[in-house]
Amino acid sequence: MKRILGIIGIVCTILLLVTLPAFAEGSSLTLNITGEQHLLGEQITVEVVGKALTDIAGADIGIIFDSSKLELMEKMIPITDAINIQNHHGDNISLKDEKNKTKIIFGLNKDGVLLNNDKILATLIFRAIDKGQAVIGFSPESKLIKETNNVGTLDYMHIQPQLPADLTISIIKRAKISGKITGSDAYDISGAEIKLFKDGVQQASTIVDSEGSYDFTGIEDGNYTMKATLAGYEAFTQDIAVTGGVDVVFDMILQRILADADRNGIIELEDLVFVARRFGLSVGDTGWNVDADITRDGTVNMLDFVNITRSIQ
Repeated sequence: MKRILGIIGIVCTILLLVTLPAFAEGSSLTLNITGEQHLLGEQITVEVVGKALTDIAGADIGIIFDSSKLELMEKMIPITDAINIQNHHGDNISLKDEKNKTKIIFGLNKDGVLLNNDKILATLIFRAIDKGQAVIGFSPESKLIKETNNVGTLDYMHIQPQLPADLTISIIKRAKISGKITGSDAYDISGAEIKLFKDGVQQASTIVDSEGSYDFTGIEDGNYTMKATLAGYEAFTQDIAVTGGVDVVFDMILQRILADADRNGIIELEDLVFVARRFGLSVGDTGWNVDADITRDGTVNMLDFVNITRSIQ
């Protein structure tokens, strides 16, 4: 009885060895990704690399990824003489990609040189479609196909490579800060300059358009200070916080420096000349210009002169 049980045990062991793939000592698969943080909408290139390969003639590799965050755009097998078996799958569902899994299945043709050492087996291009943490890694059933030559007879066997832990990619969204600037006197505000600072360092600047609109794009999370200037108006400063890539809309009103009658940004004698040329005029008179009416009382008079003389720089 013991002899019979021993024979049964040996047979079972042999069957297990035949059924299970061999473990390739030293051979492994890895994913190369440039950077751990990527922008929403950005393309992400992932290289599937075989390490310490020995006489590999093919592969059956599965890559699992978070399809809610990543969209597979393109897949390439950059191996000379490799036949992409997926191109010949017909209606075989088992060879097709799935929503959150893509397969790299190839075999070398008869002229192909067996793969040894380190080799890029495939290049995948994803697009980041949603912000957050996206996981990508190998499916555990991934295998390599090894070719052996036994006295002129070629044979093939599954090799189980070592697989790394899954990788996590951080996908972030950068914000847009935008809005509209108007002047307190409803004057044409185009030409106003807006500068964006972070920790006292200027990050960007822009000139508002004919409608008074502005925008800054690609803004990282953080605390910013925005400063708007235009000759003839008081400088406007505002602190703005950007969090979670959420866009910020902020409108502002620039206050007119009334004593700067000629709108050149400096209160000087030329402003007195500007007012003197219109002295005595009232609203509706020929030659009337509201900028000469510093007090905005409807008449250019001595009050306007004194406002300027008391403000000359």
